[in-house]
Amino acid sequence: MTRAWPQRRADLVRDCLVSPEVFASLVDRLCAFVLPYQQALETEASKRHMHLALAGLLSHVDRTHAETIAALVEVERLVLQAFMGAAPWDHRPLIQVLVGQVIDPLGEPMV
Repeated sequence: MTRAWPQRRADLVRDCLVSPEVFASLVDRLCAFVLPYQQALETEASKRHMHLALAGLLSHVDRTHAETIAALVEVERLVLQAFMGAAPWDHRPLIQVLVGQVIDPLGEPMV
């Protein structure tokens, strides 16, 4: 490895840093995108837990598992663990939302 590599590496890393403000509008767009999926879930608790889980998955935490996300969003770990790993989900309503989102912009009317 040449002596220039550490400086080049530092320059590359510095170029990769992105200000959190860049993502502010993306979070708003994601909230709008997720809303139909939240509405497709059956219970109010599931709707809230989905929002908390997504907030944690998109956060700055190093490990995005239930324990670190729960600490970040200030809820009990077992609440998110149950939602993320053990909750009985019916995936069909979520698939219907997804199909509708894909068909609207891409689908062609049937003749």
